[in-house]
Amino acid sequence: MSLKDYLDFFSPAVINTSDFLQDSFGAHITDFDSIKNNPALEGISIALIGLSEIRNASYKISEANCADLVRQKLYALKRHQNRLAIADLGNLKNGNTVQDTYAAIAMICSELIRVQIVPVIIGGSHDNTFGQYCAYKQLAQIINIANVDSVFD
Repeated sequence: MSLKDYLDFFSPAVINTSDFLQDSFGAHITDFDSIKNNPALEGISIALIGLSEIRNASYKISEANCADLVRQKLYALKRHQNRLAIADLGNLKNGNTVQDTYAAIAMICSELIRVQIVPVIIGGSHDNTFGQYCAYKQLAQIINIANVDSVFD
């Protein structure tokens, strides 16, 4: 599996990282320019993946690029003392169908989990959780979900 087949890579340069303090979260995230030189993601502990898939949303979403909006706020946060290596893998390309997107989420997440990288999904609609669930199910692992949102729908 090649990540570039499934992802539109995101570079923190899109968000003006020069405004971030040296101890901000965004100042220490590995972007794709570094990842393409390390395709095995060696040393990475957490991988951020953005979603724009909203076709099965149970409510009207006005922003399909919500992952990038979350990144703007996330990158500006102060970095914790823990020095986990975090990579931003970019945004998953939507599949031809929603089920194709679920399958891509499952494939990418299961591959990351196999190499002990925790996938963190940002953006998209709640139904995309099914793709994550499928990744853990394929690996026969216990599934715990943390969902940060103003409402559960």
